[in-house]
Amino acid sequence: MSETGLRTVASVCQGAEQTPRGNEENFGDIDKKFVDVQKRVNEGEACLENLEKNQQEMERKLIDLQHQSTKNCLTFTGPEIPARQEGEDTQKLFCDLIQMKYNVKINPAVDLATFLKTGPSSAFQKIAHRHGKGLRNPSPEIKIYANVQLNKHDQKIRFLASQAKSAGTILFYETLPSGKIGILISDKQANMNKRIPVNEYKDINPYITKEVQDSIAAMNKHRKQVKKTRKNNAAEPMDQDIGEDDEEALLNDGE
Repeated sequence: MSETGLRTVASVCQGAEQTPRGNEENFGDIDKKFVDVQKRVNEGEACLENLEKNQQEMERKLIDLQHQSTKNCLTFTGPEIPARQEGEDTQKLFCDLIQMKYNVKINPAVDLATFLKTGPSSAFQKIAHRHGKGLRNPSPEIKIYANVQLNKHDQKIRFLASQAKSAGTILFYETLPSGKIGILISDKQANMNKRIPVNEYKDINPYITKEVQDSIAAMNKHRKQVKKTRKNNAAEPMDQDIGEDDEEALLNDGE
């Protein structure tokens, strides 16, 4: 500085020389902070990805546990199921309805309350996994239907499969002995039909075309309208031979 308080030319030049070095140091610090932040972001994303994988694995195990607890259970639906009465013998009613509809005799001492025998030729096998023309829905005039109990996951899968079958993207669908939903597709390359167990939504997604999505949207819209006007939301028939639908299932594009 000069005696008059003004900066000299030399001091100005010296300051100008120091400024770039100061800027470089500042930018260097910013770069280090940015790299550190980016590293922490990457670590956070990796942790989140691991959490998502763990959650998916837990959900898969939960669904498998549900399969084990429901695959040997039967549910009855249909408008001709007798109204509940006080003091009724539900075991006898169940056995009588099964024999009337499916011509399968149930031994309460052996088969109820849980089906301990589920292999070939067992009463459970004859009822739960019906194959052959006319066996899927015998005595169609009797509007009572027995089907394997499904968890929420498989109810949605079955609903999607029913719409895909109606649209012709799959040939058939059924509940497998494992408790999962299986679909029958035409493998044109192998020139044969192939049965695929649906473990996850991605297994059936290739068959959910635009036509199927439109059908699902229309079905869901109709059901919402019905629910608004229906006082008593009675269960719908769920026979495996006539387009079984799930009352609760909705298409979830994100799944």
